[in-house]
Amino acid sequence: MVLTKMKEIAEAYLGKTVSNAVVTVPVYFSDSQRLATKDAGTIAGLNVLRTIREPTATANAYSLDKKIGAERNMLIFDVGEKALWDAKLDKSQIHDIVLEGGSIHIPKIQKLGQDFSGKELNKRINPDEAVAYGAAVQLAIPSGDKSQNVQNLLLLDVTPRSLGIEMAGGVMTVMTVLIKCSTTIPAKRTQTFTTYSNNQPECAMTQNNNLLGKFELTGIPPAPHGVPQIEVPFDIDANGILNVSVVDKSTGKENKITITNDKGCRSKEDIERMVQEAEKFKAEDEKQWDQVSSKQSLESYAFNMKATVKVETLPSPVWLSG
Repeated sequence: MVLTKMKEIAEAYLGKTVSNAVVTVPVYFSDSQRLATKDAGTIAGLNVLRTIREPTATANAYSLDKKIGAERNMLIFDVGEKALWDAKLDKSQIHDIVLEGGSIHIPKIQKLGQDFSGKELNKRINPDEAVAYGAAVQLAIPSGDKSQNVQNLLLLDVTPRSLGIEMAGGVMTVMTVLIKCSTTIPAKRTQTFTTYSNNQPECAMTQNNNLLGKFELTGIPPAPHGVPQIEVPFDIDANGILNVSVVDKSTGKENKITITNDKGCRSKEDIERMVQEAEKFKAEDEKQWDQVSSKQSLESYAFNMKATVKVETLPSPVWLSG
């Protein structure tokens, strides 16, 4: 409902149909929450080109008219649960302090930020609009905007958590990280693994981290440990969707999986059905609103006429007596 209303507001302002969108999400959103947000955009009639994190969008907005050639570090100053993410920077390395979110209007909050950084706060953009502004800037790039300011922008988001696979290690299983937390995306990392024991059979393994998915590569010929060479590329795209493949270098056998972490998310059929229902209900709502509007207009006209028409008073009767 929120995205549908925002689409209507944008179309009323622009005077044309809006079909593409870049949607921002909180920094702590998981893959499934990102996908649910994209699904909501589809149901609202939008083609969501990309989802980006709110601090990234804010930095994008403030970078639009920066005519600087050197790399700059920007601190996004927000108030809210888990809104500050670890950039592994000391405050002395920060060049700009920019504001995001409605709570930043509180003078005490601004003073705390200024005292902490020792720098003037950048108030060039309304903090309430900074995230949306940055998303609009990002949307302009694939939409074919030829503005020089937009052409010079490069948005580099990061993955909020480390990604890896489970492997045997001594008396317990451990996680081998292929893509570390805060790695710039899109990113691809490849590592080669081998078997843990001679003629290793199938076995059940424990998992202490968050399980994203499972799949198998079968048909690996029995061999002494260390002989099989299993190549595992991890490829994460700009939307944070992870693609994992496994290749046995000796046989060429391959298997792959896309980790969308979409448990609880809507299926493609559900989304299509909800889009159709949304269109149907929209038409019914418009018809009902036209009826209500017509009734209100008629009542208003009747009341106005009643107030303006003067009721003529008949003369008093004359009684004759004889």
